[in-house]
Amino acid sequence: MTIINRIGEVARIQGFNVKTLAERSGLTYNTAYDLYHARANRVGLGTLEKICTALNAQPGELLVWVPEKEEQHG
Repeated sequence: MTIINRIGEVARIQGFNVKTLAERSGLTYNTAYDLYHARANRVGLGTLEKICTALNAQPGELLVWVPEKEEQHG
C-alpha cells in the first residue's frame, strides 16, 4: 500500500509556499516544510484538519492511496 502526499502539490497550485502554508494553517514552519515536501511519514488528524482548512481541501485531495498491483499468477 502506498499513500501519496499531495499537500505540497495542492499548495503550489494555490500559490502557497511553505511559509504561507505555515502561517495560514497555524503549524510551525518545520512541520509545514515536512508536509509540503512530503518528508513526513505521519500526519495527525489535528494537523490534517489545519492543512485542509488552510487549503480549503478535503483529506482525499491531499492524501491519495495507490494500491499495489497484485501479482498475477500464470
